[in-house]
Amino acid sequence: MPLTLNIDPNLLDFSSDIFAAARTAIAAAPNTTAEQAIEILKAGWDADIAEMKDQWAQQQQENQEAEEAEQAIRERKKRRREKAG
Repeated sequence: MPLTLNIDPNLLDFSSDIFAAARTAIAAAPNTTAEQAIEILKAGWDADIAEMKDQWAQQQQENQEAEEAEQAIRERKKRRREKAG
């Protein structure tokens, strides 16, 4: 079973502070700018992103279905209490 994603992979921003160390390390290479470092990070990310996006969508669907099922149970219990009372 794949790990649960805790962040929407669609929202990653390689220019954000969280990736500063990685950008700095990549940009330290000769003739590599910070902008090129961002593009290098994006290229590596693109290799895995499609699978992660699919996984994220599936997780969101499963979470929605679980919430709907729980809501249906709560509603049935409520109707039973109202009918009994």
